[in-house]
Amino acid sequence: MSIVIKCDFCGKETKKKPSRVHPRNFCNSECYHKWRKTLVGELNYNWKGGKITKICVSCGKEFKVCPSLKDTQIYCSRDCAKYRKWLSGENHPQWKGGEQTYICQWCGDEFTAKPILINKYCSRSCTAKARRGEFSSSWKGGLTSTNIIIRNSKKYSEWRNKIYERDNWTCQDCGKRGNINLEAHHIKPFATYPELRFDINNGITLCKKCHRNNGYHNA
Repeated sequence: MSIVIKCDFCGKETKKKPSRVHPRNFCNSECYHKWRKTLVGELNYNWKGGKITKICVSCGKEFKVCPSLKDTQIYCSRDCAKYRKWLSGENHPQWKGGEQTYICQWCGDEFTAKPILINKYCSRSCTAKARRGEFSSSWKGGLTSTNIIIRNSKKYSEWRNKIYERDNWTCQDCGKRGNINLEAHHIKPFATYPELRFDINNGITLCKKCHRNNGYHNA
């Protein structure tokens, strides 16, 4: 069952189903779009009192903006926003007197820098030296063990690769092949026989699972 409604734009009567009746009704889409075009100024849903007057922070001239831009638009034109000559030197809001003289905390030389930076060192070289070794915040008294130094060395890496190549990148316990989960195991313990640490005959290729679970770590 249809009911008769009156178009809110042209006033023409038309029939619609009750489920299609809204607070505002139109006879067709053309009337709807024409009605939307009339929603300007105070008739618009988002009307906030019209444009407001602001002062350009670059040239000082007055200009008008929409209320939605009152907190973001600070220039009257693109030219003022582009060049911003006032944002230089003493006119900059973060001006702190220009470059100042400091003394490097590492080498003791004088150097100039902007005060907005953390100026402890005169160069990257001094910064690196001041954070190395016992001067590092992570320094623990030089506790790096000989074991770690040797296992991270180039000589140890070459020994490990020679073991893998000799065993054809195959685990000598389970037969698994591949270089992703393989490890080189010392037949005679690394700590007990330092003279055999780089002896190829004292090494064997194992996969990580066999190395962990078959008692090789306790050998």
